[in-house]
Amino acid sequence: MEKGQKNQSPRRRKSHYRSPSFNTYNLSSTKSKLPKQPFYPNHGATAWSTSPNLDLDQRNFPNPGQIAAAFSEFANKTMQRYLESNLKIEKFSLWMKSTEGDRDPLLANELISKALRMGVHDLNFEIHPPIDTFVLPDEVLGAETLIGLSLIGVQN
Repeated sequence: MEKGQKNQSPRRRKSHYRSPSFNTYNLSSTKSKLPKQPFYPNHGATAWSTSPNLDLDQRNFPNPGQIAAAFSEFANKTMQRYLESNLKIEKFSLWMKSTEGDRDPLLANELISKALRMGVHDLNFEIHPPIDTFVLPDEVLGAETLIGLSLIGVQN
């Protein structure tokens, strides 16, 4: 530093422009005011598991010997959680693998009917291999909230 100069810190420019669509928060001063509670991942899991878009996909169950039972239990518990919480479903996607017997169409119809009762707007149903005798629940064509319908693997 040369003689006669004062020790000055560089000045920061003050911006007078503020975007009307963004709010600025200083999180460093807020952190100390946050409650000191442990983070539990299950709380976040509940929030994510109650999204307005519900996608039930049987391909996500890797154990071939228990796919039908595990998927059925998972799907029923998930739908029950939505019903008990009085949640609406905007988009419902259901992918199932058809097997011998008529259990699969019954489960599919049950899940579709529940989604319709929860006000679904967009319904996507896909079953593989296709089932010639699959009949959609009567509620589908009479649903007032249903805007979009996509069916794959259902024969006319």
